[in-house]
Amino acid sequence: MTDVRELYPEVAAAVRPVILFHARKISMALSLPMDDAIQEVSMALYRGMQGYDFNRSHGGIHAYADVILRNCAASIITSSISTTCCPHVVYREDGKLKVAKRSRLASLDELTADGGRARIEPCCDDTPEDAYTRGEMQARRAKLKMRLVNKLTERERAIFKCLTQPAEGFLMFLRNIGLEEPTHAAVARYLGLGKNAVDYSAFSIRTKFTKLAEAEFPDLIEGYIERGTWPMIHVSREPHPDHEFCTRVIRERGLDPRPTEPARDIEMAGDWAREIHNYPWGVVLIIKRGAKYRTMVIEGRFNKLSGGVSGADGTWKNVSGEVPWYPKLVRELTK
Repeated sequence: MTDVRELYPEVAAAVRPVILFHARKISMALSLPMDDAIQEVSMALYRGMQGYDFNRSHGGIHAYADVILRNCAASIITSSISTTCCPHVVYREDGKLKVAKRSRLASLDELTADGGRARIEPCCDDTPEDAYTRGEMQARRAKLKMRLVNKLTERERAIFKCLTQPAEGFLMFLRNIGLEEPTHAAVARYLGLGKNAVDYSAFSIRTKFTKLAEAEFPDLIEGYIERGTWPMIHVSREPHPDHEFCTRVIRERGLDPRPTEPARDIEMAGDWAREIHNYPWGVVLIIKRGAKYRTMVIEGRFNKLSGGVSGADGTWKNVSGEVPWYPKLVRELTK
């Protein structure tokens, strides 16, 4: 089982609204600075993650963190107010009555200043519903990352950590060789591997991530698909170049119909042929094997040699998943 504490930064970001909610309760009740309250609940979350088993969880990391931090806030507030008298401050804000509790006062003037309004530090400009929705999506992304890590081999996990969450030792190594961002060559030197091994593992990680996201987390990729940053391969199996299909997909997806330079790339070798039309969002690909045609509208960066289509966050697809004979077409065209 993957130690979830290794992914603590991602988990903390995913449940940030929950952390701020419980930290604010502590800050209001005990007149603590907000930064100190956040530190208290963050430490409680980190300790609580030692008992979290993702594979046995039913409620998800978001619900698990909420229980931990609610208990933490209750414990801190109870232990503090048990030895002090905490006056309640009732005030009106935006037409609603609100109650705040303080553990210490400098004077009665402070209590009655501004109509008795407590000093409350706002969390953000979002509504509670927006903050909750954003937290849920962040939790889903953290869950996706944990599921991905559990599917990786030991070598892939080490490479994945260097590329996405580099340790301090690796960052120092990068600074010593004059790099600011990790590269495959740098990861290979740091781990004592060949660059080809890192390239292959990175390809395997991208493929596993894309398949896992599409199979189990379709709600996460909807936004990427709407923005056109997820690799998409639309296929027509008509036995001829299907220009109507291309026009319909471009219109329905809201894609720019104006080609870019070079507008067209045509290669032929006997019964094999490939025609590529370039666009700002990807390509229209028409391939031929004897009398058999395939027409594809591809959204993403297309590599005509490998057939790979890359999108946001390292996502990766390959046209050979839709057309198994594409690698043979490449070999015939490159002879």
